[in-house]
Amino acid sequence: MLLKDMYWDGSQIIDIEYKDTDGNITTRTVRLESVSPNPFSQHNNSLIFYGFCFMRNEYRTFKYSNILSIKVDGNIVNPVEFLSNYCGIKYDTRTLESKQKFPNGVMCITGTFSIPRAEIEAYIESCGFDIQQQIGANTKWLAVGEKLKGDKPTYSVSKIETAAKRGIKIIRESELMDLIESNK
Repeated sequence: MLLKDMYWDGSQIIDIEYKDTDGNITTRTVRLESVSPNPFSQHNNSLIFYGFCFMRNEYRTFKYSNILSIKVDGNIVNPVEFLSNYCGIKYDTRTLESKQKFPNGVMCITGTFSIPRAEIEAYIESCGFDIQQQIGANTKWLAVGEKLKGDKPTYSVSKIETAAKRGIKIIRESELMDLIESNK
């Protein structure tokens, strides 16, 4: 079975031990609604878990590669066992392409995008970018979300000025989506 053909939907309450984009490990109770290929990352074969996160009180996406363990029906299982035993997805880790961690460099993001920030970050990371909150010495990209709050921009003017001074590539949301698409 090709990863792009893998898909599950339903409703299952699970507890996941999850490593977020900052490296923090949390336990979250999630009403899982779907497991599907990351639409922006068929190249590196990643899956996205989608469901209602009771910790954040909103719908969220969770990268399969950041899920450390899953507790379901009182049993703690690893993510591969969960996919096989609870979702009917035969996930053979040998089919995954190995990829150097963050081969595309460091990206900083600012502003509000047309899709939730957590999804933007998951898509960016799944394409081989490291995300940092501040512009640093290794930052290669600054992605700017231009959605307004009222009549005011939500992006950081100082980040844009710093990026311009350092010669960092500044991209808009449409360019970011093209970049993500090209890294499939």
